[in-house]
Amino acid sequence: MKRHHEARRGERGLSLLWSMVYVVILTSLVSTALVWSRYTLRMGGLGQIQDQRTAFQSQASFDQAALSAMQSAAQQATVSLSTNPISQLLAWLTFWGASFVSFLTGQSLQLVTMQDLTNALNQKVFPALSSQQMQGSIVYTYTTSWSQQLQNQISQLQNLAGTVQPWSSAWDSLELAADLLQAVLTLSPNYVQPHAVIQVQSAQGGYSMYYNATYVFNPNTFQWVLQITQD
Repeated sequence: MKRHHEARRGERGLSLLWSMVYVVILTSLVSTALVWSRYTLRMGGLGQIQDQRTAFQSQASFDQAALSAMQSAAQQATVSLSTNPISQLLAWLTFWGASFVSFLTGQSLQLVTMQDLTNALNQKVFPALSSQQMQGSIVYTYTTSWSQQLQNQISQLQNLAGTVQPWSSAWDSLELAADLLQAVLTLSPNYVQPHAVIQVQSAQGGYSMYYNATYVFNPNTFQWVLQITQD
């Protein structure tokens, strides 16, 4: 009876020992799996996320640098709407009245063309990109009708003129801008707005972005202003 009791006690001890061994083995397996999963995530998923974040930040920095260089150069590519001095036009406006401005300045208006746009890009914008170790090229060009857009702008200018004191300097400027735009529509009712889609990429290759360049009218300066935005 005593021997039987000792045998059962030995079996329990051996079972407990194997249980401890199983626990140690299982713990080692779980720890190894966790370490391997973390390594896999870091080298795979997490590493890919980090790479994508770095690439996005680099691309955003590239886009910001490209836009800054192009917009700075665009400020030097403005085209005056009229070949006559603005001060002379204002004198005519005060003396003759707004209704005669289109007639008086009609033949002196300067309308921007696709050639003006491509010249501005090739002579001003692309050299500015080169100084930043970037390359710019025209991918394609197209035109859109400006008739309705100019008519809307004329209406807006006239509405603004109605909110200021008549014959004041602000009123003169607003009426003059509206009449000059009206002269554009009168001289060229089918006048079109030139557009160019340009590609900018690093001189070493890699990043490549596309932008839209066009001329818009600024009623404050009476100029066609080169506008560049991300396409």
